[in-house]
Amino acid sequence: MNEPIETPHGAAPLDIQVATIAYCWGIDLAMKRIADSSGEGELQATHRWSPKPEARRWDPLELVRRQDPDLLARYPGLERVKVVDKLSDVTASRLALGHHGTVEPLPEAGGATVHDFTCPFIANSEHRAHVLAEAGFDLILFGKPGNHHCEYAKSAAEAKGRTGIIGEAVADLLPQIRQADRNWACLGQVTANIERWAAFKNDLQGLDIPVHIVDTVCSDSFDRQNEGLKLARACDVVILVNDHGGSTLSLYEVCRAANPNTYRHDHLANEGIKPEWLAGARSVAILGGIHVPKWILDEVGAGISRLHRMEIQP
Repeated sequence: MNEPIETPHGAAPLDIQVATIAYCWGIDLAMKRIADSSGEGELQATHRWSPKPEARRWDPLELVRRQDPDLLARYPGLERVKVVDKLSDVTASRLALGHHGTVEPLPEAGGATVHDFTCPFIANSEHRAHVLAEAGFDLILFGKPGNHHCEYAKSAAEAKGRTGIIGEAVADLLPQIRQADRNWACLGQVTANIERWAAFKNDLQGLDIPVHIVDTVCSDSFDRQNEGLKLARACDVVILVNDHGGSTLSLYEVCRAANPNTYRHDHLANEGIKPEWLAGARSVAILGGIHVPKWILDEVGAGISRLHRMEIQP
């Protein structure tokens, strides 16, 4: 796909560059493990679902529920897995937790053997929040209010009688940070904007207040956003396939800052690519968040190629 798309009648070719990074490592690992476990007897699966319907439809376990043919071809064995909404719905003797893990008490699974395939980066972030709160730290959570990683860590701190604050600018949090009798540690949202995270850490380190900084931003965020930034600078237009998650928002912010011709497109909502987005473009980059598989990125690229051919027909 990363080749010029030749067009008839002497029109300029459209160079479509599709990102190499699609499902993140944590999702891919979880799906492989669930598929591998499916041959050992009846297996059900669930995890923490997004409360947003538009985000849930992109969830890989939701694709398992819908028996998405591309997903089943990529992870043979998933066709045998039954997806349930919550732990109390479990009726099988075995349960797989997907990459988002769960905040429900495991006994609600009714004694089922639990195979925990939570993304290691998410598990580490949540574990660090508990350990730091238990050790007497108040938590500064770099990220967006409402993000489930940040809100979980904030709740972990408050459950231990500590303070948790969330934000992306030290200046905005400074009145709270300067409160007396606080013992601060800082964690980063797993899917954070890496440029803002670097600036946030630098600003914290410039304060006259000691802050223990723990970098819990996952490696995928660095790789995905660095690739996105490279493509945004190299191409005329960026089409970001929108799974409505935190990783996509961070990627959009990074790409939009580098290239104002960055647009979000929800392929599963049957949103069309607007022709005006491509007007005069010689090159287009196709990117996606962590819940966007490679075959969807390729589909979007092929759709843009067809649209371009139609637009230049005499």
